Amino acid sequence: MAAAPIASAFAVTPAPGGGYVHLSSDEAQVLHDAHLGGTIDAVTGWQPDPDSGLTFGAAIDQFSGRAAASPSGTFYAGLTEIPNNLTWHTGWRR
Repeated sequence: MAAAPIASAFAVTPAPGGGYVHLSSDEAQVLHDAHLGGTIDAVTGWQPDPDSGLTFGAAIDQFSGRAAASPSGTFYAGLTEIPNNLTWHTGWRR
């Protein structure tokens, strides 16, 4: 039995002190279906975003689902660290 690739065309871009991963709509669907948010939160232990109230894992689950629902959607997640300030970012585009 052959396995299909999970992510075949995702892109990684550098950012100050970190980087971003960009997924297509199809790749975002695979990520969304995996429901990894709880696991990601258990591993990172990061505090929720003060504006949205979402944890990093919950944001990944939510925004990957939104990107997956749009045929041309893209999902992104990343980390940046500017001296002593680690920040996570997630989102989607139509």
